[in-house]
Amino acid sequence: MASPEVKTSIEKALKELESSLEDYIQRTPSKAELKIWEASSEVEYALFLLEIDGEPIYLKPENLNCEDEKQNPAECVVRAQTLLQEALELCDASEGRGQVSEKLWAAKRYLLASQEQVKREEGRSPPV
Repeated sequence: MASPEVKTSIEKALKELESSLEDYIQRTPSKAELKIWEASSEVEYALFLLEIDGEPIYLKPENLNCEDEKQNPAECVVRAQTLLQEALELCDASEGRGQVSEKLWAAKRYLLASQEQVKREEGRSPPV
């Protein structure tokens, strides 16, 4: 079972992603990018909390690569939301802690891909 702080962080990330989709639809990509960044920081914090709780983090190669990097930012955000929702549900399972970190790492990759796509759409080059 994950700590309440991990669940809170995931819930905050989901809320930020919902706002980012609204901003993206309203054609305010800079606001959407900021919300995606804030969600990414919450995901990073949740991963940190799992690590200091002694949760071993095993990364599968498929979680390191986002096969949908060519999708638009909204599609990547929706995929990240799905993974975060799955992680949130696993937080209550006694045997789901390892899966929580896997879902968070995969969601983080989608969030990074969506940030890069937003920057490309704005005509800015993503950071190297």
